[in-house]
This record gives sequence, structure tokens and C-alpha cells, in this order.
Amino acid sequence: MGGQEIMAAAIQMSSTPNKVEHLEAGERLIRAAASAGADLVALPEFWTCHGLEAVYRENAEPVPGPTTRFLGGLASELGIYLLGGSILEGDSTSTKLHNTSTFFRPDGEMSAVYRKVHLFDVELPDGEYLESETIAPGDEIVTAKAGSATLGLSVCYDVRCPELYRLLALRGAQVLAVPAAFTLQSGKDHWELLLRARAVENQAFVVAPAQWGSRPTAGGPTEGP
Repeated sequence: MGGQEIMAAAIQMSSTPNKVEHLEAGERLIRAAASAGADLVALPEFWTCHGLEAVYRENAEPVPGPTTRFLGGLASELGIYLLGGSILEGDSTSTKLHNTSTFFRPDGEMSAVYRKVHLFDVELPDGEYLESETIAPGDEIVTAKAGSATLGLSVCYDVRCPELYRLLALRGAQVLAVPAAFTLQSGKDHWELLLRARAVENQAFVVAPAQWGSRPTAGGPTEGP
């Protein structure tokens, strides 16, 4: 990438709707990654609340808001770049929420906000997934600086849409961030393949922190829960 090398850590979590528990777990894992020498630490999609759409709205919050302030404080304290995976963005007046990824500099500033563009609306053998019932799509392509490197932001299902990553690469992205909660059913065949494809076709590095275990997700062993 040129310039100073950056060591990245991708955090895996098995999140549930217990937001307090996962804020504590996220902090512990971020601190452990920083202690191990990571300059860039990345959390997975829906790291504070995952698994039951019925409680998504009560766990949603504004951006900026409590969780982003929490992450900015950790980034500043630890002197790291921090990718905030994604959280549910919204408030009591929101018709639909956003699936929102944030990025923080070592000074604690939130330097980028990306709202997931491509929503997970599919039919699989184990059921139907309609993210668009609760989530509104974003409409911006977002990059951020991590030292001398440019980071391209995306979330989960975006990885199936190569045009987004081509545009990120054309805007200078050398590292593609893909926080995810990929399902086991599709992930066991497609997750690693798609990540490799996005990396090869854009000649970029990929950082892909994932969920595992709390529902059939692809971040852990392929046998799943």
C-alpha cells in the first residue's frame, strides 16, 4: 500500500439482542486487539444487537449517539483506527432504520459514516430474509483514511455487488471493509469466494469481521450451530 504498514484485527462475535452484554464484550475484544499490536480494529455487522428483528427498533439509536461516542472514546484512548462494524441507526420517529457502519480515527473523530446500500432480500431453503421490511437503503459511497491507506466501507450483502467495490477502488480504496452477519446457508459456499473475488478484481486487501453462532452465520466453523 505504500507508506506505513497497518496491522488489522477482525473481531468475531456471536451477538444476541443483549446490547449491554455486547458493548462490554466489544470493548474487551477491542482492547485485546490493540494490546496485540493492531492499528486498525474492525467489528462485525450488528455487533451490539443481532438475531431478533422484533427488538431491532428498541436497540436503534442516532448516529452520532451513545455507541458512536463509546467507540470514539476507545479509539482515542487506545490510539487506533476503529471500524464500528454496523449498528441499527434510527429513533422513535423513523419509519425504517439504517444498517450503519462508522469509522473512527485515533484522535476519536468519527471520520466516516456508511449506510448499507444493498439490502438482503432473498429466499433460501431455510426461510425468507427481507431486510427491506425494517431497513432503508443508504445512497452514498464512502471511503476513509487509515494512515496512508484508503479504506472502502461496505456491509455484508454489499459483497455480492461488484460495482460498489469497483467504484470504491476508483476512489482510491486499497482496503475493503466488509463487516458481516452472513447466513450459514449461503455463506458456506459463497462467503470466502466473494471476499476473494472482490480482493482480486480490485487488487485490494479485505478486512471482513463476521458474526458466528448466535444464528446460522458464516463467520465461524462451517458446521454452524
